Amino acid sequence: MNIKAFLSNEFHACGCTNLEAVIAVLRPLMEWHDAVKERQPYSALYPHEGIFYLLAGILDAAGLAEHGTAIRCPFLTDAGKLFIKALRETPIADIEAAEGVAYDGLWYPGYA
Repeated sequence: MNIKAFLSNEFHACGCTNLEAVIAVLRPLMEWHDAVKERQPYSALYPHEGIFYLLAGILDAAGLAEHGTAIRCPFLTDAGKLFIKALRETPIADIEAAEGVAYDGLWYPGYA
């Protein structure tokens, strides 16, 4: 999976974006979504409630999370689980060095 292209397409992270900083915000939020049974209140993630709602909405729109009973009670989709796995396992240097075509919305064997 080309994480850089996915961030570009789904999160509008252009070439001048500091991807390490984007991932530093995105990864804890996705980890929080993944820890459905043992997570702390979402207010512990961000000092301003609006930041949580904006980012949770983006994850939902990108197909990486589902609302659950409300946007405050989300969980990762299968695509979200694959994406957080890729973020956990791929060094930032490899993400930043990625080249090639933009992500086309499909998952390919061997790239998950």
